[in-house]
Amino acid sequence: MPVMRRILWHFPRLPSMERCNLIEDAAANRLEGTVLTLLEAQPALIQYSVTCDSDWSTRDCTVRIEAGDSAADVELSRNSQGLWFRAGEPAPEFDGCMDVDLGFSPCTNTLPIRRLGLKIGAAARIAAVWLRFPRLDLLRSDQIYTRLDTNLYRYQSGDGAFTAELVVDDHGIVTQYADLWRELRGGA
Repeated sequence: MPVMRRILWHFPRLPSMERCNLIEDAAANRLEGTVLTLLEAQPALIQYSVTCDSDWSTRDCTVRIEAGDSAADVELSRNSQGLWFRAGEPAPEFDGCMDVDLGFSPCTNTLPIRRLGLKIGAAARIAAVWLRFPRLDLLRSDQIYTRLDTNLYRYQSGDGAFTAELVVDDHGIVTQYADLWRELRGGA
């Protein structure tokens, strides 16, 4: 039976809210979510789905962004040889990347956290396909993950130009991303 984890994030700087579902089963792992935010002063809806192999390497990613009267779609896929495709066309600039990084969400930090299985004090450098937000362009991004404690990681990108501490739950899902995203929970 699949494992399901649902999370609701708040990103006060935009402002935005996001609901993400993590679905784990023997064949594949999936992240699916919906973001409500503002994009160029217009209410925007972002829907995404990221499917990973059982080892948490990205297999495919779809993103649909609707803002005002316009819409944009991003379709990425990675084959078993590690070759990337954008809307079915080869994207060799991303070959060798294992992960996708959705710049509007903390959800994709789960992918390398789960895939790497770092011990406390260990670090790893990865390359990811980064969907930069709000520009919506795709770039190759070198990133470093360091496990600081059981549920605490340091994330770095841009050769250390950007650093954030990530608090994660037992599923490797970010519950607090520096002072940017945080999980909303019901309280008594």
